[in-house]
Amino acid sequence: MDQWLSIQKSSLKEIGDALIYNDEFEFDYVHKYLEKQGETNGENVYYLEIS
Repeated sequence: MDQWLSIQKSSLKEIGDALIYNDEFEFDYVHKYLEKQGETNGENVYYLEIS
């Protein structure tokens, strides 16, 4: 379980770092980026919550 959580943590950090690096936070861009990451990491589903 610890190993799986570590992998998930790394994956989320990479996604966050990439979004910050690209300095792009528009909904459509982030949505498409997360969708692509979900395809790459087939077992994970990413989503946005707008508040």
